[in-house]
Amino acid sequence: MNNGNQSRTIKVLVVIICIVISMISTYLVLNSYFDMKVRDINEQHINEVNNINDRHQTEIEKVNKQLSDTKQSLSEAEQTVKQLQDGNRYETHDPVYSEVVTFIRNDRTDKISYDEERFSCLDYATELNNNAEKQGIRCYVIELYFEDSAHAIVGFDTIDKGMVYIEPQSDEFVKNLEIGNDYWTDCVIPENGYYYEEELDDTIIRIITYW
Repeated sequence: MNNGNQSRTIKVLVVIICIVISMISTYLVLNSYFDMKVRDINEQHINEVNNINDRHQTEIEKVNKQLSDTKQSLSEAEQTVKQLQDGNRYETHDPVYSEVVTFIRNDRTDKISYDEERFSCLDYATELNNNAEKQGIRCYVIELYFEDSAHAIVGFDTIDKGMVYIEPQSDEFVKNLEIGNDYWTDCVIPENGYYYEEELDDTIIRIITYW
C-alpha cells in the first residue's frame, strides 16, 4: 500500500516537474521572441531616425549651399556697385518731364564760362550728362553736325513726353531737332524774349546720339 502511494506521488511530481519545465521553456521561448521583436522594433526605429537625420542633413546641406550662393551673389553685386561708383557711373532711369525740369533748374553747368580751348560745347554736354547720371537720370549726349562745324547738346527720353533736348550752355529747351533745320533759329527756344539771328550756316546735316 505504501509502495503504491509512493509510486503515485512520484508520478505526480514527475508531471509537475514536466509542467514546470514546459512553462519555463515556453517562457524562455516567448521571452526570446519578444526580445527579438523589441530588437526588430528598435532597429526599425533607429533606421527611421537615421533616415530622418539623413534627410535633414541633406536639407541642411542644400540650405547651406543656397546661403553660400546667395552670399556670393551679394558679394559680386556689392563689388559691381563699388566699381560703378568708383567709375562715376550709376544705375540710371528714364525720367518724367517734371524731373528733367527740376534737374535742369538746379544744375549749375550753364554757369561755367565758355572757353573754346578749355571748356567747349562738348564739355558742357559731358558735364551735364555726368551730373544727371550721378542723380540716377539717364541722359544722352547729342552731336549735331553742320556744314563746317559741329555742336553738342543733351537729351532725355522722358516716359511721359518723349525725347526732350536741352542746350547745356544756357539750359534752353530745343525742339524740331531735324536734319535740314537751322539749329539756333529753328530749334532752340530762347528764354526771356531773346532771339538768335541766323548769321552762320548752322543747318543740321547729321545727328548722332550717344549714351
